[in-house]
Amino acid sequence: MTEFSLQEMADRLAIRDLIDHYAYYADQADPQAQAALFTEDTDYVVYMDAKSATPTQTVKGRANLLIRQLNIEMFMQHTSPSDL
Repeated sequence: MTEFSLQEMADRLAIRDLIDHYAYYADQADPQAQAALFTEDTDYVVYMDAKSATPTQTVKGRANLLIRQLNIEMFMQHTSPSDL
């Protein structure tokens, strides 16, 4: 069994909490709250092709990430599941 220090356990819990909040805000369609989880100078990198080491999309900065998230939310509001 792997033993973790208290700091490692706290770090793991913080990462899990961050992921949970990101998913929750996505489910709640709250792009502002989602973007607020990131630092101002974030580099948000998306990989849609599992066979490629090249990112599909890179977004630099929280403000640009918010724009991306708002665009996704707008798209989802105007698209039915059968359109996907």
